[in-house]
Amino acid sequence: MSPPQEQDPGIASLDPMPGRVIGGNFRIDRLIGAGAMGNVYKALQLSLAKPVAVKILHHHLHKDERLVERFKREAKSASLLNHPNSIQIIDSGEDSDGTLYIAMELLTGRDLAHVIRDEFPMPMVRIGRVMTQVMSALDEAHAQGVIHRDLKPSNIMLIERRGEKDYVKVCDFGIAKATLSDGADDRSAMITVQGLVCGTPEYMSPEQARAEPLDGRADLYSAAVILYQLTTGDIPFRADSAMGIISRHLSEPPVAPSRRRPDLNVLPTVDQIVLRGMEKNRDLRFANAVAFREAIETLQGMATGIPTPLPASVRAAMPTARDMAGSPTPIDTAKVPAAAAADRFATTTNMTGRSSTRQKIIVLASLAVVLVGSAVVAVMGARVKKERLLAAAPGAGVPARAPAVERDDRPPAPPAAPAPATVAAPAPAPEPPTALPSAREAHGKRRAATIRAAIAPAAAAAPAVATPPAAPSAAAPEPAAVPAARGVREVLAEAEKLLGQGEIGDACARDEEAARIAPKSPPVHKFLGKCYMRAGRTREANDNYKLYLELAPSAPDAPFVKSMIK
Repeated sequence: MSPPQEQDPGIASLDPMPGRVIGGNFRIDRLIGAGAMGNVYKALQLSLAKPVAVKILHHHLHKDERLVERFKREAKSASLLNHPNSIQIIDSGEDSDGTLYIAMELLTGRDLAHVIRDEFPMPMVRIGRVMTQVMSALDEAHAQGVIHRDLKPSNIMLIERRGEKDYVKVCDFGIAKATLSDGADDRSAMITVQGLVCGTPEYMSPEQARAEPLDGRADLYSAAVILYQLTTGDIPFRADSAMGIISRHLSEPPVAPSRRRPDLNVLPTVDQIVLRGMEKNRDLRFANAVAFREAIETLQGMATGIPTPLPASVRAAMPTARDMAGSPTPIDTAKVPAAAAADRFATTTNMTGRSSTRQKIIVLASLAVVLVGSAVVAVMGARVKKERLLAAAPGAGVPARAPAVERDDRPPAPPAAPAPATVAAPAPAPEPPTALPSAREAHGKRRAATIRAAIAPAAAAAPAVATPPAAPSAAAPEPAAVPAARGVREVLAEAEKLLGQGEIGDACARDEEAARIAPKSPPVHKFLGKCYMRAGRTREANDNYKLYLELAPSAPDAPFVKSMIK
């Protein structure tokens, strides 16, 4: 029987039903559809003055208890469903003269069978939009323990709702079965009356053809056949008789849609989805309607280029943001071009299902961050090299970098006994700036020896300089005040904030400042290792991680930090 819909009257000229009130509330207006089991009428719900559709069982079938039971089963099964993509049942019952009826919402549109006939081929975007709604309706039905068992294009209505075209309504639960409450044998549903086979052979699953106990995967098989028809324009199996078609469903594998219609350039993913949905063994099909729908959504995204959410099974296997926070994935900017890094970011963003416009903005922003970060890293690298050269110059670089003494506030102060040595002692201040950008040299003995060699000639050549110790001493309180006003914790907090905002270069610069203030601080070197790793400076990251382990060998996270060293 066709689902309730508006169409031309005149299917039966001598019909006593128009004008009659059924169930005391539904006035029959005109015939709009007919079938082997009954007729569908447009009616008016008097209590609400609302147009509805009323399905009435043929009177001559009232004597057949199995068909009466089937009609009541439809009302019972459909009334369990409350989903926007399933037809809504308003009322059902038996009139005073024994007339059995089901009142439901009136649909104005076309069934999918007519749409395929008139508008094939259909774009994959539209196919996906229709089938995802079908799967949503099936998911609701299966969650309520209802199996449709006669899903086919003529039972899928496409209507327009609030300006949205191709809004799906799954109809005609005439042989549906509430599996959780109905314990009757499935063989009783395989009824043949007046040539009517209950269930449509062209869309029937193998297990339904064998009259085996069914579950929701039988509907998924039928849905896969519909998807096959939507993409090829024809059903997978034809024969001269219903039994011939059923036999082919039982024994023959379907021809892949791309081979059936090579002229349509069917995507290989369509083949995979359809053939999996039409597996003879239901254990090899999609586990449920949600899994089938997610596969179609992925296919729809491939066809349009619009990103779609990953299937739930994949999302469940992905690490959460909390998991990833403890072990950031390093991105080596020296090996990954900026464009590739942006593509990687875009792919990750696509997984979240955000809008394409927002994704483009984020991708462009990430690309800008990568480029700026690379430039900052390059500038810092040049500055570090320059500082190293100045520090290595015997004598010449020492006076020029004397102001750096202001940042030398390390706890181990130089002995104050020999005055001349004390005067020259501030000169080693260049050590922190040059040592900290490269942690490997900072804690290496060779670096210390180099600095001492640079200081010695300057101290030996300046005996007369012993008089001005007061000048450096007078200036000494000033640098001491700098760390007090801007301590390690404050600078480190700024660095962490910058890293959290994605400003990797600035974060590294802030932490290098913290390292100059407190070169023996384990948290500073741990953060430097993390920061350098984010910037792709793997060697320097490893050096800082090693220094952290030397300074805090018994730290609780020492094993984890050790695992980060490459």
